Amino acid sequence: MKARFEELYRTHRDTVYNYLYYMCREEELAKDLAQETFLKIFQGMHRFRRDCSEKTWCLTIARNTFLSYARKKQPLLLEKFPPEQYQTWRNSPEDRVIRQEEGALVRNVLAMLREEERTLLLLRDCEGIAYEEISRLLGITKDNVKVRLHRARKKYQKLYLSARDKRCGAEIKKTASEGGCGTEIKE
Repeated sequence: MKARFEELYRTHRDTVYNYLYYMCREEELAKDLAQETFLKIFQGMHRFRRDCSEKTWCLTIARNTFLSYARKKQPLLLEKFPPEQYQTWRNSPEDRVIRQEEGALVRNVLAMLREEERTLLLLRDCEGIAYEEISRLLGITKDNVKVRLHRARKKYQKLYLSARDKRCGAEIKKTASEGGCGTEIKE
């Protein structure tokens, strides 16, 4: 059983951590919740019925762990929340800045969605989990998964475009006020 758990942990630790990080937006809290998730997985391995994939089972436990924590400690995590800045790393300084801004924008837009919308997008679009698996994980029908995912994608797209346009508009105004775009060139 120990070897089976170790293999399960190695295979799914990043997926579980990434899901929890996107849901709670705090590195240390995500680590704590991931640890609690894997403790529950270890304790419940004998109850795994194999009616879904191990990945789905682990993410179901991670989601339930997150929801339990959020209901007790931070109910605001279940709703929309104001955007925050996140740290990312990349190659060159320019790439780092561009990707950091884009990553922050994506995370900020995800943060504007409800918990279920974030979960649907992360599970299907980031983790590639099948509709049937998501259906079991969330306890809704496959058709409901498709409908809710479609709505979540539409809402995400609308929020993303709006946030990007606002950011670009602010950059244009800043450039113009600094003597850039839209100002006369004096010779």
